[in-house]
Amino acid sequence: MAEPQAKTFQLTEDEAVEAMKFVAHRRFFKQQRFGLIILALVVLAVTAIVLDKPGIAGAALAALVVAPLWLGIALFWLMPRHAKKHYRQSVTMRDQNELTWNDGGLVISCDHGSTIYNWSEWRGWGESHSLLLLFQSEALYNILPKRVLDPAEVEAI
Repeated sequence: MAEPQAKTFQLTEDEAVEAMKFVAHRRFFKQQRFGLIILALVVLAVTAIVLDKPGIAGAALAALVVAPLWLGIALFWLMPRHAKKHYRQSVTMRDQNELTWNDGGLVISCDHGSTIYNWSEWRGWGESHSLLLLFQSEALYNILPKRVLDPAEVEAI
């Protein structure tokens, strides 16, 4: 693969929010955690109704209403606020970044340092409509905005 030219970018607050929402969606829905919680509550409610335990059935049914409400509040209000707070607190998130890559890996540089990542060190990746997320672990990821990459470069990474 030919050495690509360096790509320079600065993350925006909106991109930080989109990345956090993407990761939350991936954790709750892709890994079926939320679905399992709802299924468990339904089973509990049905069992309680069959066993004539109205208190337990009522609590389970209330939880079936509260759980999606809580998730909606978390995804659409708490998480965006949290992501914006992290973005404002993090100098490196707001820094101008330079991205280069080759067959060996990816290099991300900013005024505070430079990191070389071998391709084998990544634990996974994700793609939203405007971002690539490269996961170092389940909770730690690098955000690459697609706006600075052409479609062939997105495929190469």
